[in-house]
Amino acid sequence: LRATVVPSLAFVLSLSLFLFLYSDHEGLVLALIATCTCMAACTLAAGSVTRQATLAAISSLALASLLLGSAVGLWLHVAHMKRFWWLYHGAKYDAVNPFDASLDADNVAIIEFVTSAVIDTSYTLGYLAKGSIFCVAPVLPGAGVLSKPVLYWAVGTDCCDRRSNFACGGAAKTSTVSAVVEKLDGTFSRAVMQAASVYGLKASSTPRLVRFVEHPTSVLAEIWKETSTIAVMAVLIHLLLSIIASFT
Repeated sequence: LRATVVPSLAFVLSLSLFLFLYSDHEGLVLALIATCTCMAACTLAAGSVTRQATLAAISSLALASLLLGSAVGLWLHVAHMKRFWWLYHGAKYDAVNPFDASLDADNVAIIEFVTSAVIDTSYTLGYLAKGSIFCVAPVLPGAGVLSKPVLYWAVGTDCCDRRSNFACGGAAKTSTVSAVVEKLDGTFSRAVMQAASVYGLKASSTPRLVRFVEHPTSVLAEIWKETSTIAVMAVLIHLLLSIIASFT
Protein backbone atom coordinates (compact mmCIF):
# COMPACT_ATOMS: atom_id res chain seq x y z
CA LEU A 1 0.00 0.00 0.00
CA ARG A 2 2.79 2.44 0.91
CA ALA A 3 4.46 1.78 -2.43
CA THR A 4 1.32 3.15 -4.09
CA VAL A 5 0.24 5.92 -1.71
CA VAL A 6 3.58 7.66 -1.13
CA PRO A 7 4.53 8.05 -4.84
CA SER A 8 0.97 9.12 -5.68
CA LEU A 9 1.03 11.80 -2.97
CA ALA A 10 4.42 13.00 -4.21
CA PHE A 11 3.09 13.27 -7.77
CA VAL A 12 -0.09 15.12 -6.76
CA LEU A 13 1.85 17.47 -4.44
CA SER A 14 4.40 18.52 -7.05
CA LEU A 15 1.75 18.84 -9.77
CA SER A 16 -0.51 20.96 -7.55
CA LEU A 17 2.31 23.28 -6.52
CA PHE A 18 2.98 24.19 -10.13
CA LEU A 19 -0.71 24.56 -10.98
CA PHE A 20 -1.77 26.74 -8.06
CA LEU A 21 1.29 28.47 -6.57
CA TYR A 22 4.04 28.69 -9.19
CA SER A 23 2.63 31.76 -10.93
CA ASP A 24 2.80 33.99 -7.82
CA HIS A 25 5.34 32.13 -5.67
CA GLU A 26 7.92 30.68 -8.05
CA GLY A 27 10.75 30.74 -5.51
CA LEU A 28 8.69 29.05 -2.81
CA VAL A 29 7.55 26.27 -5.14
CA LEU A 30 11.08 25.57 -6.35
CA ALA A 31 12.34 25.54 -2.75
CA LEU A 32 9.64 23.08 -1.69
CA ILE A 33 10.30 20.80 -4.66
CA ALA A 34 14.05 20.91 -3.98
CA THR A 35 13.49 20.11 -0.28
CA CYS A 36 11.19 17.18 -1.02
CA THR A 37 13.61 15.90 -3.66
CA CYS A 38 16.53 16.04 -1.23
CA MET A 39 14.48 14.24 1.43
CA ALA A 40 13.52 11.49 -1.01
CA ALA A 41 17.13 11.15 -2.21
CA CYS A 42 18.44 10.95 1.37
CA THR A 43 15.84 8.34 2.27
CA LEU A 44 16.78 6.37 -0.83
CA ALA A 45 20.45 6.51 0.16
CA ALA A 46 19.63 5.45 3.72
CA GLY A 47 17.55 2.52 2.48
CA SER A 48 20.35 1.41 0.19
CA VAL A 49 23.02 1.65 2.90
CA THR A 50 20.93 -0.21 5.49
CA ARG A 51 19.79 -2.68 2.83
CA GLN A 52 16.11 -2.00 3.46
CA ALA A 53 14.80 -2.90 0.04
CA THR A 54 11.23 -1.71 0.69
CA LEU A 55 12.35 1.69 1.94
CA ALA A 56 14.72 2.12 -1.00
CA ALA A 57 12.01 1.10 -3.49
CA ILE A 58 9.42 3.47 -2.05
CA SER A 59 11.93 6.32 -1.92
CA SER A 60 12.99 5.79 -5.53
CA LEU A 61 9.36 5.77 -6.68
CA ALA A 62 8.64 8.92 -4.64
CA LEU A 63 11.68 10.65 -6.10
CA ALA A 64 10.68 9.74 -9.65
CA SER A 65 7.09 10.85 -8.95
CA LEU A 66 8.24 14.23 -7.62
CA LEU A 67 10.28 14.88 -10.74
CA LEU A 68 7.57 13.61 -13.09
CA GLY A 69 4.85 15.61 -11.32
CA SER A 70 7.02 18.73 -11.51
CA ALA A 71 7.61 18.21 -15.23
CA VAL A 72 3.89 17.77 -15.94
CA GLY A 73 3.00 20.70 -13.69
CA LEU A 74 5.55 23.01 -15.32
CA TRP A 75 4.32 22.02 -18.78
CA LEU A 76 0.70 22.73 -17.80
CA HIS A 77 1.75 26.07 -16.32
CA VAL A 78 3.51 27.18 -19.50
CA ALA A 79 0.85 25.80 -21.86
CA HIS A 80 -2.28 26.84 -19.95
CA MET A 81 -2.10 28.19 -16.40
CA LYS A 82 0.28 31.08 -17.10
CA ARG A 83 -2.37 32.61 -19.34
CA PHE A 84 -5.14 31.64 -16.89
CA TRP A 85 -3.56 33.54 -13.98
CA TRP A 86 -2.65 36.47 -16.22
CA LEU A 87 -6.28 36.86 -17.29
CA TYR A 88 -7.51 36.22 -13.74
CA HIS A 89 -5.33 38.93 -12.18
CA GLY A 90 -5.25 41.31 -15.17
CA ALA A 91 -7.05 44.62 -15.33
CA LYS A 92 -10.36 45.13 -17.09
CA TYR A 93 -11.28 48.35 -18.90
CA ASP A 94 -14.74 49.43 -20.01
CA ALA A 95 -15.93 51.74 -22.80
CA VAL A 96 -12.58 51.68 -24.58
CA ASN A 97 -12.22 53.58 -27.83
CA PRO A 98 -10.25 51.38 -30.28
CA PHE A 99 -8.05 54.37 -31.14
CA ASP A 100 -7.18 55.07 -27.47
CA ALA A 101 -3.51 54.23 -26.92
CA SER A 102 -3.40 55.42 -23.30
CA LEU A 103 -4.20 52.02 -21.72
CA ASP A 104 -1.38 50.12 -20.05
CA ALA A 105 -0.88 47.37 -22.61
CA ASP A 106 1.18 45.25 -20.20
CA ASN A 107 -1.52 44.94 -17.53
CA VAL A 108 -4.84 44.97 -19.36
CA ALA A 109 -6.40 41.53 -19.82
CA ILE A 110 -10.05 42.16 -20.66
CA ILE A 111 -11.44 45.02 -22.72
CA GLU A 112 -15.01 46.17 -23.15
CA PHE A 113 -15.03 48.41 -26.20
CA VAL A 114 -17.49 51.25 -26.80
CA THR A 115 -20.80 49.94 -28.11
CA SER A 116 -20.18 51.46 -31.55
CA ALA A 117 -16.93 49.50 -31.99
CA VAL A 118 -16.85 46.96 -34.81
CA ILE A 119 -14.53 44.42 -36.36
CA ASP A 120 -14.32 45.71 -39.90
CA THR A 121 -14.28 42.37 -41.71
CA SER A 122 -13.92 44.09 -45.08
CA TYR A 123 -10.22 44.35 -44.18
CA THR A 124 -9.85 40.67 -43.25
CA LEU A 125 -6.56 39.00 -43.99
CA GLY A 126 -5.66 35.33 -43.60
CA TYR A 127 -1.91 34.81 -43.29
CA LEU A 128 -0.68 31.32 -44.13
CA ALA A 129 1.99 30.03 -41.76
CA LYS A 130 2.85 26.88 -39.80
CA GLY A 131 0.12 24.94 -41.59
CA SER A 132 -2.64 27.28 -40.37
CA ILE A 133 -4.40 30.49 -41.36
CA PHE A 134 -3.66 33.34 -38.95
CA CYS A 135 -6.61 35.70 -39.24
CA VAL A 136 -6.58 39.43 -38.48
CA ALA A 137 -9.10 42.25 -38.93
CA PRO A 138 -9.01 45.82 -37.57
CA VAL A 139 -11.15 46.94 -34.63
CA LEU A 140 -12.57 50.38 -35.38
CA PRO A 141 -14.73 52.89 -33.44
CA GLY A 142 -17.31 52.52 -36.19
CA ALA A 143 -17.62 50.93 -39.61
CA GLY A 144 -15.17 52.55 -42.01
CA VAL A 145 -13.76 54.97 -39.39
CA LEU A 146 -10.05 55.18 -40.22
CA SER A 147 -9.14 58.65 -38.99
CA LYS A 148 -6.18 57.31 -36.99
CA PRO A 149 -3.72 54.40 -37.29
CA VAL A 150 -5.33 51.07 -36.42
CA LEU A 151 -4.28 50.04 -32.90
CA TYR A 152 -6.42 46.99 -32.07
CA TRP A 153 -6.70 43.91 -34.26
CA ALA A 154 -9.10 41.03 -33.75
CA VAL A 155 -7.29 37.74 -34.26
CA GLY A 156 -7.89 34.02 -34.49
CA THR A 157 -6.59 30.88 -36.12
CA ASP A 158 -8.26 28.95 -38.96
CA CYS A 159 -11.42 31.07 -38.76
CA CYS A 160 -11.31 33.08 -41.99
CA ASP A 161 -10.52 32.91 -45.68
CA ARG A 162 -7.58 34.68 -47.30
CA ARG A 163 -9.48 37.95 -47.69
CA SER A 164 -12.93 37.44 -46.20
CA ASN A 165 -15.26 35.57 -43.83
CA PHE A 166 -13.64 36.59 -40.54
CA ALA A 167 -15.50 34.52 -37.92
CA CYS A 168 -13.07 34.27 -35.01
CA GLY A 169 -14.33 34.11 -31.44
CA GLY A 170 -17.45 36.22 -30.96
CA ALA A 171 -16.89 38.23 -34.14
CA ALA A 172 -19.97 36.73 -35.79
CA LYS A 173 -22.22 38.36 -33.19
CA THR A 174 -22.45 42.05 -33.98
CA SER A 175 -23.48 42.91 -30.40
CA THR A 176 -20.25 41.54 -28.92
CA VAL A 177 -17.82 44.26 -27.82
CA SER A 178 -15.95 42.26 -25.14
CA ALA A 179 -12.49 40.93 -25.86
CA VAL A 180 -9.57 39.27 -24.14
CA VAL A 181 -6.10 40.51 -24.89
CA GLU A 182 -3.71 38.17 -26.68
CA LYS A 183 0.05 38.34 -26.32
CA LEU A 184 1.81 39.86 -29.31
CA ASP A 185 2.93 37.04 -31.55
CA GLY A 186 5.47 37.26 -34.36
CA THR A 187 3.24 35.48 -36.84
CA PHE A 188 0.23 37.68 -36.08
CA SER A 189 2.48 40.75 -36.28
CA ARG A 190 3.45 39.76 -39.80
CA ALA A 191 -0.23 39.20 -40.60
CA VAL A 192 -1.05 42.72 -39.39
CA MET A 193 1.76 44.20 -41.48
CA GLN A 194 0.55 42.32 -44.53
CA ALA A 195 -3.05 43.45 -43.96
CA ALA A 196 -1.92 47.07 -43.67
CA SER A 197 0.05 46.72 -46.90
CA VAL A 198 -2.70 44.94 -48.84
CA TYR A 199 -5.46 47.37 -47.84
CA GLY A 200 -3.38 50.52 -47.59
CA LEU A 201 -4.14 50.95 -43.88
CA LYS A 202 -2.13 52.93 -41.37
CA ALA A 203 -1.30 50.51 -38.54
CA SER A 204 0.25 51.27 -35.17
CA SER A 205 3.89 50.19 -34.84
CA THR A 206 2.87 48.22 -31.75
CA PRO A 207 -0.43 46.53 -32.64
CA ARG A 208 -2.59 45.16 -29.83
CA LEU A 209 -4.20 41.80 -30.45
CA VAL A 210 -7.59 40.85 -29.04
CA ARG A 211 -9.99 37.95 -29.33
CA PHE A 212 -13.65 38.87 -29.16
CA VAL A 213 -15.75 36.73 -26.81
CA GLU A 214 -19.35 36.94 -25.70
CA HIS A 215 -18.45 36.26 -22.05
CA PRO A 216 -14.80 36.88 -21.02
CA THR A 217 -15.16 34.63 -17.96
CA SER A 218 -15.90 31.73 -20.27
CA VAL A 219 -12.28 31.90 -21.47
CA LEU A 220 -11.08 31.27 -17.91
CA ALA A 221 -13.53 28.40 -17.55
CA GLU A 222 -12.36 26.92 -20.85
CA ILE A 223 -8.68 27.07 -19.87
CA TRP A 224 -9.39 25.61 -16.43
CA LYS A 225 -11.50 22.79 -17.82
CA GLU A 226 -8.81 21.75 -20.29
CA THR A 227 -6.06 22.00 -17.68
CA SER A 228 -7.95 20.09 -14.98
CA THR A 229 -8.89 17.35 -17.46
CA ILE A 230 -5.23 16.81 -18.38
CA ALA A 231 -4.17 16.95 -14.72
CA VAL A 232 -6.77 14.38 -13.61
CA MET A 233 -5.79 12.06 -16.46
CA ALA A 234 -2.12 12.39 -15.47
CA VAL A 235 -2.93 11.56 -11.83
CA LEU A 236 -4.98 8.51 -12.80
CA ILE A 237 -2.31 7.22 -15.18
CA HIS A 238 0.34 7.72 -12.52
CA LEU A 239 -1.80 5.92 -9.93
CA LEU A 240 -2.22 2.99 -12.29
CA LEU A 241 1.53 2.82 -12.91
CA SER A 242 2.18 3.04 -9.16
CA ILE A 243 -0.15 0.12 -8.50
CA ILE A 244 1.56 -1.93 -11.21
CA ALA A 245 5.00 -1.03 -9.81
CA SER A 246 3.97 -2.06 -6.28
CA PHE A 247 3.30 -5.61 -7.47
CA THR A 248 6.54 -6.03 -9.40
